[in-house]
Amino acid sequence: MPLACGEMDPIEKLFESSEEQLLPVQGKVTGTIPPCIKGTFLRVGPGKFDLDSGYTMNHYFDGYALLSKYSISGGPSPSVSFESKFLNTDAYNKGTAAGKSMCNEFGSKSEQDMGKNYFQRMYRIASLIMVRKTQEQLKIMSRKQVYGKN
Repeated sequence: MPLACGEMDPIEKLFESSEEQLLPVQGKVTGTIPPCIKGTFLRVGPGKFDLDSGYTMNHYFDGYALLSKYSISGGPSPSVSFESKFLNTDAYNKGTAAGKSMCNEFGSKSEQDMGKNYFQRMYRIASLIMVRKTQEQLKIMSRKQVYGKN
């Protein structure tokens, strides 16, 4: 079914940035919640796609993580509250401070790697693999010298 003029495509709602809600917000309960329902529901998902500088993430998996908490209590006076907070990760801290992605994400390249061509990136990856292989070989050689076995 085609969208009417001014209507938002439902998939676009997935890419809207959320805001933190640090203080609990009480929801209005209509109906009843059974007394046996009492607890906390946690959800982690992408929450920030747009940075203040105008930079936008390119993929759904690239959004900075938002932890959402729903506290539910059933019974004669049921209540539901909601809180949310961005996870304090290195990628989030560096990206929000710089106003752009500073780490390569699933679908968004970091700004610091943009100047490198394909071969330079492959060389860097290969050199890291060679260092790890050399470290493994040295460990094996030292075990042979000390214990006389592999």
